[in-house]
Amino acid sequence: MEQVIDWSWNQLDEAQRSTLEAITVFPAGLTAEAAVAVTGDADAGLELDALVQRSLVSVHAGAGDGTRFTITEPVREFAHSQLSLERLQDLRTRQRAWFREWAANLGTTPSLRATQAEMPNVMPIMSRAPWP
Repeated sequence: MEQVIDWSWNQLDEAQRSTLEAITVFPAGLTAEAAVAVTGDADAGLELDALVQRSLVSVHAGAGDGTRFTITEPVREFAHSQLSLERLQDLRTRQRAWFREWAANLGTTPSLRATQAEMPNVMPIMSRAPWP
């Protein structure tokens, strides 16, 4: 399976590789907005669409929490292994900033579906210290 993933990886352009690497910090999937936040690229949504077309990312239309993108674990592990330590630290910093904004925008009665969808992503963020 790793050879198939490697072959697919080599078919991607640099922007697609960068996006796929970046979204690996969201093990439970993410929204296009979270992808933009973690990549810092306003075109991250377009890159996600390209990754969906290449069957490296799946898209799920949710009723209450919007569209979410997920990666199978073998693809996520492969792409995550391509990250340098410096880039991973930068992505984690961006992910924490996304989390703070996400939490601030929950309001007083947040959607249970949206909150449940993000919890597997939020718990590892909260367990990492220190917070900037």
